[in-house]
Amino acid sequence: MIVLFLATSILEIFSIGVIYPYMNIILDYDGFTSQYLSYFDFNEYSKEYVLILITLIVLSSYVLKSAASIYIKRKIFVFSHKVAGDLRIKLINSFQSFSYLRYLDKNSADYVHSINNLSSDFQSNIKSILYILSEIIVVIAISVILGLSNFTLLALSFIIFGIFGIFFDLVFGKKLIRYGKEDNIHSSGLIKTILETVNNFKIIKIYNLKKFFLDKLIFHQTNFIKIRINLEIIKIIPKYIIELIVITIITLSSLYFLIFLKYETVELISILGLFGVAAIRLLPSLSLIISQYANLRKVRNSTSLLYKDTIVDNKNPKTNSLENNHEINLTNFNHLKINNLSFKYNKSENFVIQNLNLEINKGDKIGIIGESGVGKSTLIDIILGLLSPTSGKIFINNYEIDEVKKQWQAKISFIPQDLCLIDDTLIKNIALGKDDSEIEINKIQKSIEKSKLTTLVDQRVNHLEMHIGERGLKISGGQKQRIALARLFYFDKEFVILDEATSALDSETEDELINDIYESLSNKTLIIISHKEKNLAKCNRVIRIEKNKITEERKNDNKN
Repeated sequence: MIVLFLATSILEIFSIGVIYPYMNIILDYDGFTSQYLSYFDFNEYSKEYVLILITLIVLSSYVLKSAASIYIKRKIFVFSHKVAGDLRIKLINSFQSFSYLRYLDKNSADYVHSINNLSSDFQSNIKSILYILSEIIVVIAISVILGLSNFTLLALSFIIFGIFGIFFDLVFGKKLIRYGKEDNIHSSGLIKTILETVNNFKIIKIYNLKKFFLDKLIFHQTNFIKIRINLEIIKIIPKYIIELIVITIITLSSLYFLIFLKYETVELISILGLFGVAAIRLLPSLSLIISQYANLRKVRNSTSLLYKDTIVDNKNPKTNSLENNHEINLTNFNHLKINNLSFKYNKSENFVIQNLNLEINKGDKIGIIGESGVGKSTLIDIILGLLSPTSGKIFINNYEIDEVKKQWQAKISFIPQDLCLIDDTLIKNIALGKDDSEIEINKIQKSIEKSKLTTLVDQRVNHLEMHIGERGLKISGGQKQRIALARLFYFDKEFVILDEATSALDSETEDELINDIYESLSNKTLIIISHKEKNLAKCNRVIRIEKNKITEERKNDNKN
């Protein structure tokens, strides 16, 4: 791209350079031809022919320069958009590589803001750098031509523009950095408020919370608009100041050359014509350089946040500790053993789980019960390999969990209380993550039968292609749970974990679903968490957790 910038600058030099002889030949044809007669025999051609030829050369140079400039701008657009697209992919990969603890440090609005807004800011950053680089090359090239024509006028112009550039940075530099930081705060706040408003429609209606969320939106929106207005004003200031400086230089120089240096009118017009045409090209260049420099100041905070998301966090060895040891072949699950496990969150002094010991063998149906906040879900997150113990060990078939984490996770089906449903068809939700060509329709149909979704499918016009809506809003709570169950049957994993998966259902629907789960998963290893002891009646072992420890473990005779 640097080569293209240089090629364009050569065209700029030529297109500006031909103005001086063109002005001379128009104003004083005889004087011009006699001056350059040793280089070119003008007597062989008529005056009209020479004028037409020079005019065509001038026009051709500007056509070529314009085409080259458009091509350069297109290359910049393509490159910056590609960088932004690659960055979004890198951010998604980065976030998905986070440890679960690191993931919890951000809310969904922060992730949306980073992937959408910050990547756009970085794209703007790239464009600013390339624009500045390309325009600086053009300015230098044109300055060479102007310097050869009148170095004093060029030096004076550089001094004045240099003073203005320093003054602009002193006045607005720190403000731009501050505005950039505040812009990110309120932009993220807007996204957060919009997501909260959209996702809580029913609650907002019932509890009359419209004004509460609207006030939050107005607060962030007002500040966001105020900051953006200030940024736009700062960006346009250089254009008008530079225009004023250029007009001042040209008018004062005219007076100086005419009154003090006694320049001839023809010579003065040629010089001012050259500088005038150069000014027409330099005005947007200088304005662009300063405005893009201001943009670099503004997006500095965005760049810092992106650096933290994509580089700093991924240097944490725990973040990337999920990679699988491919030398170990974890075959069928046989047993899981937890030794003296303790866990606390990074910013907490209190242990969520302390000195816990547990063994689970293939085919066990383990029920876990306890009040909210005693560590049940945290224990499941540790078993899933999402959290690492503060102390203690977890073994899968005698391998430490970190040694076989990916293989272990590939053997687990997990149904949480907050189900993962996408705004797509029923079949896409059951075979989640599979391409159309990979979906096995026979397995889909069997899964639907086992999860008792046949009636729902038969009732809808599109059958398997029915759309369930965002977060399953077009179906009932029980049907959502049965879709999760159908997914479980479709993927047919060895180890199944249900974390309060039926707690949001009415009692009758819950009882029916629990019975179906036990009946369908009789040959699987199952962990089921529930507040209700009746849901654990068919577990062969029931564990009660109180005060971060196992306080009771009993065996049921009615296994399966």
